[in-house]
Amino acid sequence: MVERGIAGNLFTYNALIGGCLQEGLVGKAIKFWRHALDLGFVPNSITYSLMINGFCKTHMLKFAKGLFSKMRASGVNPTLIDYNVLMLYLCKEGSLGQARMLFEEMRSTNCVPNLVSFNTIIDGTLKAGDIKSAKDLLEDMFKMGLTPDAITFSTIVNRFSKLGLLDEAKVVLEKMIACDLQPDAFVFDSLLKGYSSKGESEKIISLLHQMADKGVILDSEITSTILSCLCQISDDYDNLNYKLLDVLHPKSFQCSEKSAASAILYSVIKHAHTVIHDQEVLHLHYVILGNPRGGT
Repeated sequence: MVERGIAGNLFTYNALIGGCLQEGLVGKAIKFWRHALDLGFVPNSITYSLMINGFCKTHMLKFAKGLFSKMRASGVNPTLIDYNVLMLYLCKEGSLGQARMLFEEMRSTNCVPNLVSFNTIIDGTLKAGDIKSAKDLLEDMFKMGLTPDAITFSTIVNRFSKLGLLDEAKVVLEKMIACDLQPDAFVFDSLLKGYSSKGESEKIISLLHQMADKGVILDSEITSTILSCLCQISDDYDNLNYKLLDVLHPKSFQCSEKSAASAILYSVIKHAHTVIHDQEVLHLHYVILGNPRGGT
């Protein structure tokens, strides 16, 4: 269209820019942006949002931040989505201070933070190890009448587990269940890794039972974690053998297409005559997942 000398309008260029960015063609999207400017079109909120989102997703955060500033300087108000996207990638980058500044800016404007905003900033705050600020954010969220969703709970369980706050993480898991929210494999995986790092054999077994009761589907990630847990509890194998046989029975879990976890793990426990050594478990990692790795 452009090659034929047909100018189109801003809607046309927004569509072209959006299509390019969806395919990861950032350079081409920038060319359409500049061509639109050369034709005298003034970017609107949609144009800026498309470009900011595209820059963030292609890890060009410097350009996203610059465009966000240009957007405000041009008198175009950022949308809630613009704030949320930029905060998310700032947190991923580790620029919590800048993310918090954006969050506070939202609160001082007519762009009221939503649950996505709080989930993002709480995750970034806990990732930085600032538990007090994260709890303050939760209080603010409640005061605004926002109810935690599955992502809120999953985020807190994951971060608490990584920080070694396993009792607190388990309490949050129970609150999640009490709110009729179903924990997924990611939530249990976080706790299993935490218990494994502390050598909490009994709690690992208990959590596996809870997973079976909840019908958690084992994927390759949590399969790997369970195998890593077997490394951790191998010293107490004889005492825990019957408990592992019970919970890792093939009928206890469903498995995703990429994971034959339950049947393999049960077979390992049932037919092992000696302690499962770390090297044997690492070999199982290789057989099941194609790449041996330890738990984290």
